Amino acid sequence: MIFSSESDVTVVITCCGRIDLLRETLNSFFDCNTYPIKKIIITEDSGDSSVYSVVPEEYKQYFDIIINTKNLGQIRSIDNAYARVDTNYIFHCEEDWLFYRK
Repeated sequence: MIFSSESDVTVVITCCGRIDLLRETLNSFFDCNTYPIKKIIITEDSGDSSVYSVVPEEYKQYFDIIINTKNLGQIRSIDNAYARVDTNYIFHCEEDWLFYRK
């Protein structure tokens, strides 16, 4: 996985209580992504703080985790996440996506 403060891409992942799927999504993304990423924002709408457990220790500094204490729904969660983006581009995905190719 390549992270760079100079990257023009932020990854935003929406999640709602499916931490096991989020782990699979992140692992497949780490294995397949070849483009530098500035940061990854995860918005967890179920209030489940175990989302922190899926972030590899060596990448924690590149993650911004939003845990909604009250279920906001997908659209409001996305709006909150996008408000934290400071790059020109957003790669948006959800916790149940798997990547198969570089």
